[in-house]
Amino acid sequence: MSRAQDLVNAYRERFRIIRPGLEDGIETLYREDLHFTDPVTTVRGLDQYSAYLEHFGKQAEGALVEDDGEVVGDTQAAVFWTMVLPPRGGSKPRPVAGISRLYFDERIFQQRDYFDLGEAIYEHLPGLGWIARKIKFRLAPRFE
Repeated sequence: MSRAQDLVNAYRERFRIIRPGLEDGIETLYREDLHFTDPVTTVRGLDQYSAYLEHFGKQAEGALVEDDGEVVGDTQAAVFWTMVLPPRGGSKPRPVAGISRLYFDERIFQQRDYFDLGEAIYEHLPGLGWIARKIKFRLAPRFE
């Protein structure tokens, strides 16, 4: 198995179940100069990313990440996933599809996560959810 595939496998295993402590041992997978971006934040360096993961592990505790495939090259990979957010306050579990773009050499030095923030958050907030769904409805084309 190639080093690139090993990194992708380790990445998948780390984020299979979202939980507190997600930040423990990240230096084995990520370089110190990591640049991470997602629709919510941008962080630079392992210290900031560790703090981000600590917060994320608590906020999304219990979410399961399903494997939807991958494309792995020598120095980069696209990892496709669906995160199933656990029910909160009587809600149903919510699947959120996304992609992680990873750039690496011996370890990951850049990661960009793509997902629909509306699907993940906005559409499920009281008041704001109604507005987000209304905007989506108005922007969608109508086929007769």
